[in-house]
This record gives sequence, C-alpha cells and structure tokens, in this order.
Amino acid sequence: MKKHLLITSLIILTLLSTIIQAQSDKANWKKDLQYLAEILPEYHKDFKKVTAGSKYDSLITYHLSHVDEYSYPEFVLGAFEIMASLNVAHSYAEIIKTYPDYIFSAFPVKGKWYSDGFYLTETTPEYSDLLGRKLLKIGSYSVNEVMNKLSKYIACENDKWLKVRFPLFMLSAELLSLNGMINSIDSAEFIFDDLSSVKLNSIQINKLDQFIDVSSKFDIPASVSQENEDKYYSFSYIKENKLIYFQYNTCGNEKGYPFSKFNDSLFAFIDTHDVGKIVIDLRYNEGGNSAVLEPFMKRIAQNEELNVPGHFFAMIGNRTFSSALLNTLSLKMRTKVITVGEPTGGKPNSWGEQKGFTLPYTKVLMVSYCSSYYSSHDYKTDSYYPDIPVSYNFSDYINGKDPVLEKIIEY
Repeated sequence: MKKHLLITSLIILTLLSTIIQAQSDKANWKKDLQYLAEILPEYHKDFKKVTAGSKYDSLITYHLSHVDEYSYPEFVLGAFEIMASLNVAHSYAEIIKTYPDYIFSAFPVKGKWYSDGFYLTETTPEYSDLLGRKLLKIGSYSVNEVMNKLSKYIACENDKWLKVRFPLFMLSAELLSLNGMINSIDSAEFIFDDLSSVKLNSIQINKLDQFIDVSSKFDIPASVSQENEDKYYSFSYIKENKLIYFQYNTCGNEKGYPFSKFNDSLFAFIDTHDVGKIVIDLRYNEGGNSAVLEPFMKRIAQNEELNVPGHFFAMIGNRTFSSALLNTLSLKMRTKVITVGEPTGGKPNSWGEQKGFTLPYTKVLMVSYCSSYYSSHDYKTDSYYPDIPVSYNFSDYINGKDPVLEKIIEY
C-alpha cells in the first residue's frame, strides 16, 4: 500500500512540475513578446513609417492576448509573423538555439525555384529518387499556394527574395500543420510533375545535415560559375572569348586573402593579357560590407578599354541582395556596366545596416532590425531589373549551361 501511495505521489508531483513548467514557459513567451513590442520601436529606423498601414500593431495585440493558449511552435511563429509584417527584408526573427524538450520536425527535402518551377535539389538517401523532380503540390495545395500561405512569416520586399527564403520555411512540418495544409506533423503527401504522390515522413530538424544533393543523381558538368562557389571571390580567363569572369560571392574579406590583394592580382592579369570583356558575377552574393568592392570600382572606372558599353557586364539574380545590390547600383552610377540576368532579391531603396537583440526571457529568438535607410538611388521599383533579362531554368542547371554568361559572350 505504501509503495502504491509513493508511486501515485511521484506521478502527481511530476504532473504538477510539468504544469508549473508549462505556466512558466508561457509567462516567458508573453514577456518576450512584450519586450519586443517595447524595444523594437526604439531601435528600428523610421519605425512609424515602416509600420504605417501594416498589420504590426494588430498582430502584437493578437499574439499577446493568445500566447497563454500557445504551444512553443505557435509562440515562435507568432514572433516570425510580427516581424515579417514590417515588410522589411533585413528585419526578422530567427531561432538561435534549441528550446528545452522541443525539437522541430522537418520534411527531408530541400528545393529551389527556377524559371520553370520548383525542383527538389536535396534529400536524405532513402528519397534519392526524388532528386531533380518538379514539385507540384503538398497535399491538396500547389507549391505557389503553400508559398503564399507561408509568406506572412517571411521577411521580404518582393517575390524574388520570397522565393529565395521560401524553401527553408517549406521544410517545417509544424508550419505546414498550423496553417492547415497537412493533417499531421509526422507525414505528408508530396505530388510531382508526373502526378505521382509520395508520402514523406518528417525527421527532427537537427538531422537535416544528412542530406545528399542533386549532383549525386545527375552527372552535372561544372560551369565556370559553380567551380568556386565556396570562395568569397575568384576570377578565371576564358581565352577563346578574351573574357575575364570575376565571381564575387560575399561582400567581405576572405581570411588570409584580403580583397585588396585579390584586386591587385586581377588587374595585374588584365594588364598583361588580351582582355576584351570583363564580367562581375553577383548572382550568389547576399551581402556583407559594400565598401569591400571599392578598390575594384575605382580601377574599373578608370580603365578606358573595359569601362565602355559592351565590354563590362554585371550578372545579377534573386540572391543579389543587401550590400551586393548596393554594389550593383554603384556600378550603374559610376561605370558603363550592362546588367544581365534576373531581377534582384534586394529592393533598391530600403532599410539596412542590420543590428539585433535576443529576446531575453527565453533566449531562443534573435530579432534583427534596421538602423539606416538607403535612398540614394533613383530606382523606385521593388527590385532592380537588369538591362538584359535572361532566365535560368532547371534544365540549364543539370546540363551545366549558363545562359546569362552565354548572352554576354554573344553580345
């Protein structure tokens, strides 16, 4: 009898401890949202202008009044939605550490938008046959419908950056479930272009590093743009076309090889070789410090042979963002560059100089905000649009073709 009472007491204590912990968690979630509501207006540049006409105030009120009923994922998504309502690509919330006793679930597929649709480019070995297939639906929702429903959580200023960020959000089983697109976080039906349906089981999000990519299925010829994707900057010489291809992937100084040294090497090569064209590729550059490229800008602007129409080109795309976009716009103002490719993910006139703070009570979310506004350019569009538009489809990718570079060579 005593043993039975002891076990019963332990069960009751455990339940009480769980209830107390849950109440404490919810209290901290509420305090974090209150802290966000108090601090963000002080920190964010032009906060009243940013939030004018947005859902920010109503979302703060809504989530504060409902957070006591939330699960942990709902609290996180509430913070995501509040920040995304600013419609500023540099201002958002993100998870910076794992919450105790909760690991998000994710579907083991990653994809990418091309001009002809959304294709799966990474997955776990058991689903390797799905690599390179065009995804049409998740459950009964088309990929575009899924993206539109999830867009309220994604900080962006145009549909180009939305497409860059969407694949990360699409993975979340909780996000799809809480928005009514799947019935369970454990599995979902994915429908492909041949109308076949595949049931995918979710995995813990911390196991996503077990992925294999599409190159394991297709023998993809390496294009010049894919040879040095891991480097901040590099250049190569296409002798038959007398063309310098300069790939600029990060607006920063590579450790042990500062950009100024690279730039000296680049122009030393130009001075000693027969160069008729030079291309700077900014398609995979999502930003950093825009001042790093200044030595190149000065040298190319002074080069009387290359800084002429038809001899200097910049390649851009939907990942051309932040400082990389500022570099593109500066090149347009200071040189005779011709831009080629797809519209940028960054907006020409927008907020930047990103800073951040951690929500202090749970310490699981970082909030990024903007401390400056850039309006020194005459472009009033949601994106910078290239002088010569060229699309890039999935077939181009798996066949190692680069239609943007080809267009420049033909010019």
